[in-house]
Amino acid sequence: MSSKERLEIIAEIGSSHDGSLGNAIKLVEIAAKSGFNSVKFQHHIFKDESLNDALNPPYFTQESREDYFNRIQFSKDDWILIKKVCEQNKINLIVSPFSFIALEELISLEIKNIKIASGEISNLKLLDSSAKLSELLYLSTGMSDYEEIDKTIEFLSARRKQLYLFQCTSKYPCPPEDIGLNLIEEFGSYKNKFKDFKVGLSDHSLGNVASILSIGAGGLIIEKHICFSNEMYGSDAVNALEVSKLPNYINQLREAYTIKNSKSDKKISSELMEMRQIFCKKLIAIKDIPKGSKISESNIGLKKTSKRSFTSPNYFASLGKTVAKDIIKNDLIEEGDLI
Repeated sequence: MSSKERLEIIAEIGSSHDGSLGNAIKLVEIAAKSGFNSVKFQHHIFKDESLNDALNPPYFTQESREDYFNRIQFSKDDWILIKKVCEQNKINLIVSPFSFIALEELISLEIKNIKIASGEISNLKLLDSSAKLSELLYLSTGMSDYEEIDKTIEFLSARRKQLYLFQCTSKYPCPPEDIGLNLIEEFGSYKNKFKDFKVGLSDHSLGNVASILSIGAGGLIIEKHICFSNEMYGSDAVNALEVSKLPNYINQLREAYTIKNSKSDKKISSELMEMRQIFCKKLIAIKDIPKGSKISESNIGLKKTSKRSFTSPNYFASLGKTVAKDIIKNDLIEEGDLI
């Protein structure tokens, strides 16, 4: 299996750290231990991405955007430590920059796995620089229509040969009817524009079902918000998956991926042959049948037995045939016993 076919499961830490470097580091360690391939953060520099009157999302109004982002943003030294912790825990680091300055800072720190957030899909300056400077580029489609996605794909395909694309619905939490797994298959049409292309789901739903089903739809990348507790303060925690539930989540996704990609057939293996020996019935004499007698429903039956038979004849095809030898009650009847 090639590297681009590998399932990637991303823990979106987002702002669940609430500005605490210690929280961020601990969430990285937990994600790695739970079996995630990558962690994803956001890099906000408020003055470079927003005016002072920037609106709050409806699900978080306790602080102004300016106060919130200024409080939770990390310094360059913080990012250096987060990167080091990811390397120590052998987990990929992905970051979403929300301004060109934020992107430049990340690149200067050799943080080059970049995700373009849903609200930035029309930010051509950010797209252009990210396409040229990133090693891995992820793109979310949560706030976009087909026309905008098509234009963005055309823009990016002229600048790079690699792209990982998320189906995403920017609702928090996202109701089941709006998950849009059908789009994972539809987005596959962009594959011919990129040498290395994967598509999957940025899952904003509550629970595991959407992520599991996205694998059945052909998704190879899955992103899920995580947090210590849904009771934590902040914009992300209430809709995130608590760390106590992460191992089960990962196990279910890995199992779904194995099921989706493991091919089977109906050939009888030696193991199944043993199961047949235990559970399948064979043609048995239910009374003594002297040589030359006719087989009838009164002298044969189908029963389980420890006796092995590889040529047990069909019940109905045996009726009316003559036995070629004496057959004792409870004996197997083989094809060679009938004429």
